[in-house]
Parts: sequence; C-alpha cells; structure tokens
Amino acid sequence: MDAATTESSSDPSPAGRPAGVRQPGQNTASRVDPAPAENRTGRGRLGNRALTRRPGFWAALLALLPALLMARRVSHTTQMQYQDYWTALVRITNPDGSLHLRGLFSYQNEHPFFTPQVVYYLDAKLLHGTNHELGYFSIAMGLATLAILWFLLPSRWSGLARMLLLLAASAVLFCPTGAWNYLKGMSGTAWITANVFGLLAVLFARDRRTVLATAAAAMALLSYGTGFAAPLAVVAVALLQRERWWRWGLPLGLFFGGLVVYKLTSNGGSTGKGVGHDPGLLSQTFLTNLSTLWDPQGGTFGLVAGAGGLVVLAVGFVTFWARREEYADLVPWWGVATYAIVAAGLISLGRSEVFLGDGAQARYVSLSGLFWIAVAVVGIRTVRTARELTVGIAAIAAAVAVFWAGSPQLYATTAGETPVQNEMAAGVRFNATDPFQARLQNPPAVISRLKGLGSYPFTSDYTIGCGLKPDDSIDLSRTKVLPAGLLGKAASLDHDQLVGGTRAMDGWVNWAGHQLRCVAIIDGSGKIVGGGAVHVVRTDVSSAYPGFPNDTGFAAVTPSSHADAKLVLGFADGFYTLPAVTAP
Repeated sequence: MDAATTESSSDPSPAGRPAGVRQPGQNTASRVDPAPAENRTGRGRLGNRALTRRPGFWAALLALLPALLMARRVSHTTQMQYQDYWTALVRITNPDGSLHLRGLFSYQNEHPFFTPQVVYYLDAKLLHGTNHELGYFSIAMGLATLAILWFLLPSRWSGLARMLLLLAASAVLFCPTGAWNYLKGMSGTAWITANVFGLLAVLFARDRRTVLATAAAAMALLSYGTGFAAPLAVVAVALLQRERWWRWGLPLGLFFGGLVVYKLTSNGGSTGKGVGHDPGLLSQTFLTNLSTLWDPQGGTFGLVAGAGGLVVLAVGFVTFWARREEYADLVPWWGVATYAIVAAGLISLGRSEVFLGDGAQARYVSLSGLFWIAVAVVGIRTVRTARELTVGIAAIAAAVAVFWAGSPQLYATTAGETPVQNEMAAGVRFNATDPFQARLQNPPAVISRLKGLGSYPFTSDYTIGCGLKPDDSIDLSRTKVLPAGLLGKAASLDHDQLVGGTRAMDGWVNWAGHQLRCVAIIDGSGKIVGGGAVHVVRTDVSSAYPGFPNDTGFAAVTPSSHADAKLVLGFADGFYTLPAVTAP
C-alpha cells in the first residue's frame, strides 16, 4: 500500500484512539464534535483538502517557472526568423505569398516537414510570422510534453511525488542548455512538436487506443525525421502489454510504409553525403547524443553518462520482466525510452560522420531530456521503496534545479545571434541583403513572399530601434557630432564597404554615460534609408580594452545606390553622426 494512503487511512484522537471510538463512560448522545463548525460545511472540507494538497500545488506552480523564464528569454531575442524557415517559406508559398499546397509535402534537409510547414504558413498568414511567435509555440509544445508526461507517471505514486517529478521534468525540458529550440522557434516547431506526437502515441497505446496511437505516430513522422521512432514506441508498448497482433502490427506497418515512401520520395542523407557505418563512430555519436543534457560538449563524461543511463534502463527492464504484474505501470515508460533511444540512433546513423562522433548538439537536448526523464522514472520505480519515493524524487528535483541553475549557457551563443538577425531584418526591409547570403539563400524570393503576406519585417510596427520606422526622417538640425576624442579610445568605425549592391558599416562604441540604443543610415535630407543592430558581440574589443563589455558593437546596411548615406548613432540624449574622418 502506498505510504501516503496508509498515513491518511485513520485520524488518531488525542487519547490515541481513532476518532469516533467511544471511551468508557462517555455518553455518545451528548458528545460534542471537537471540529469547528465551519469545517463541517462543504467550504471547510474543501479548504482542508486544499491545505493537504498545498505542497503539490506549489510544486505545480514551480513547474511553470522554467517555461516562464524561457518565454522571457524568447522575448529578448530577435523577431527575425532563422535559416531553415526561409527555405521552407519559399517552398510552401507562391511569390505573392499565397499557399503552394504541394510544398507542404516537401522535405526540409531530407526530413518530413509537413506539420512545421503548416504552422509556419498559419503563423505568417494569420499573425506576423516572427521568431517570437514560433518560440512561444515551441514553449506551448514543451508544456504539452509536460502534460503528457504527467499522465504517464505511475498512478501508485502520491500526488506530491508526481508533482516533484513534474518539477524535475520541467527543469530538464526548459533548461538553458536546450534553449536553441525556443530561441530559434522554427527549430523547436519541428523537434518538440514531433516529441509531443510521439508521447501522445505512447499515451494512447497504453490505453489500448491503437488507431489513435497510430494516427499520433503518423503525425510525429510527418513532423520530423525523429518521428520514425514513434511507431516503434507504440509497438513496444503493445508487445509489453501482450496485446493482440494487430495492435502492434498496425504501427509496425506504419513504420515500414513510412520508410518505403521516404526512400521513394527523398534524396537521401540530410547532408548530401553517404551515411556513415563505422561502429565506433556510431557508438560515440549515439552515447554523446543521449547525454547532451549533461555534457553538451560531447566529451568523455558524455560517453560515460550515456552508457550509465542505458545500464539503469537495462537493470530496470530485467526487474520489470521478472515482476511484470507489479511493475505494469512502467509499460508506457518503456515506450518513452524506446522513442528517445531510437530517435538518438537515427540521428547518429544519419549524422555520425558529419559530427565526427560528437552527437551533442544544442537542438538535441529535448530528446536527451526525454531519455533521462525515463531513466529517472524507471530507476525510482524499480529501486526505491514506496516510503523512500518522495524523498528520492525530491532529491532528483533538487539535483536538476542545481544543474539547471549552473548548466552550460549554450543559449548565450544562440542569443548572441540576435544582433546579426536584427541587422538582416533591416537589410530585408531596405533591400540590402548581400551580406546575408548564408542566412538568406534566396532574398528576392523571400522578400516578395514577405511583402505578400505582410510578415515581419514588412509589418506596420517594425522599427529599426529608437521608435524609428523606415519612412521616418531625422531632423539634421538637431543631430550632434560624436566627440572626435572618442575615436580610437572609446569608439571606432571599423568598416564602410560595398558588399555586392549593399553598403555595410560596422564599428563599436563605449561612451561612458551614454548607452547606444539604435543605429540608422540616412540620406542627405535626413530620410532613413538603412538600419542595423546594436549590442553586437565584439570580444576583440573587450580583449583589447579590459573592462569594456563584450557587446559594444554596431552594424548597419543600406543599398549602395545611396551615395550620400550617413551613419547615425542614437543615444538617450539624441542622435549623433561621426566626425568627418576617414574610415579605417
């Protein structure tokens, strides 16, 4: 019997007897109920229950905290979409922005991409098509993942124990190490959505809803390549539950049918190279992929941790197999583990040679997190006794919280791309895209579609900073000149050059008491003809000038046709132009 149930089965009286047992000589007719009158009302009973559940209530609120912190990080990043979004947008839309239906069934880097492309189009058509919107969608998918994991937790666990595990799972799924999928919303829209459908398939399979489980697995497969693991997870659940043959045959047929369609319609490996088969390289990539959560650098610790996680699952499975009736509530967790392990195997098979054995990439943390959540549930359920359960899960939650607070800040690298993305947004808006060919492969096609859809940066609320919109003008009579003494000591214009049909300027400034807020390019009349970004990371400056922050840079672009273009820096006290000196 569960410890929590045992403790609440009776209510000892002050005399050590259960409440309601008459003491010798006591007149039951005249006995006074010691409980306050309000506790005998419905409101009082509800209040008492709320008090007993308060720890679980607070644990649930705490489980939302990592998601809220991730949402805050998303709000501070660029609104400009990232690379894969642009190639998808060109495939799924016509030049005027209307839907190209056939494009929804195309591949992205040889991944099935139907679901993400539907989300991309709906976002661009109905909203503003920003990176923020897809980032928030990815967070919603992360929360959906948590909800499904909650329903999969062993029912014999107390409510508090389940809440503590949910807190640990939330810390894992929204940890800074895995911020890639949220800060680059176009990526999480694929990866995390595939995970949600995969877990949903496991949940349906546990409840013997085979048709729904197979349909969910099909949606996972249509969301990303890792979705091929979903039907196999359903098969694992059906076999462990000793279902009739069709309950595992249907998802197995989906798996092989999907493989046949993929082979007939795709172009092969996602990198354009042959798939590697070196056993050592595959094993190294696989183990480091599983442990990306703990060792995002893919080092020796990752190899050991990945192997250790597999050992825990192996020992847990032996225990489960020996006492299947007792551990029947672990069946869906073998489905979760199967999904994570098979997905990691598929990644390793397709990418081992590209990564040279290092399978630890920031975008893989969501899968690594699912693997370790499964390891935790299996380990606790099969090793710890019921009385130690709450303490065990609390210890795991504390460990994850410590890890989350001090985890490698890989999100800083992704967030560091925000200024470049903001500069690219200005380049797209002002038709000065030549410096961004690597990030925006087909600018004319993209720009025509963005204009047709009215998507960012062709939205009415787009600004280049300081509240300046592309059609605004700056009053030249009110602009000031940056003190010449700052150049070379606290400021510099490093480049003013032509890149194709684009004039690109960049430099840095660290003027004490003046925080750089925006950068613009104006013509001779003061009209804004270009824009860019501030807070560009310049580690070369912070290294050369100890004590300077590392985000002192600025960059701006404008079409080369503006021969009279002039750079303007916006501070809190107004706009400044640079002294009339020759740029280095």
